[in-house]
Amino acid sequence: HSLRRRQRQMCIRDSNTSSEYGSSSLKTFFIATVIVSDEKTITFDWILKILRNEIWSEENMPGVFVTDDDKALGRSLENIFPEVPRTLCGWHIRMNFKAKVTTAFAEEEKRVTFLTNCVNPLIWCTDRNEFDETVILYRSECEKAKNKEKENELKLYLEM
Repeated sequence: HSLRRRQRQMCIRDSNTSSEYGSSSLKTFFIATVIVSDEKTITFDWILKILRNEIWSEENMPGVFVTDDDKALGRSLENIFPEVPRTLCGWHIRMNFKAKVTTAFAEEEKRVTFLTNCVNPLIWCTDRNEFDETVILYRSECEKAKNKEKENELKLYLEM
């Protein structure tokens, strides 16, 4: 029983899974899979302490953590890895934009065009020039929103 309970709480495994979009410099990979009984800060603190001690050294810290914006995990990353930046994963960023775009454009075709031409390139751009050009396009495409209020919401959302 005790072993079974412990297995439910944590199971770390090696994984060489990677995903790539557009450029070989944009790779993410999993370093562990953890099965937990809850998603509380104290649980994440425990897991991250183990990972920090077993996988990384002070000289070799991860460059960034990509998360789903879970608040408890965010607090734990601040506690255990305060020096490592974190960002929201591309899929979650796109879903957040999609929710905003859905209310801003009445027609499905305009929503799809906005996501395809403006949001996707913002998320996956590989250099500053591409990003800057896409921001200009994004702002001009916001003007096609169904009203001024929605246009301003989209523009403000980009600034967040």
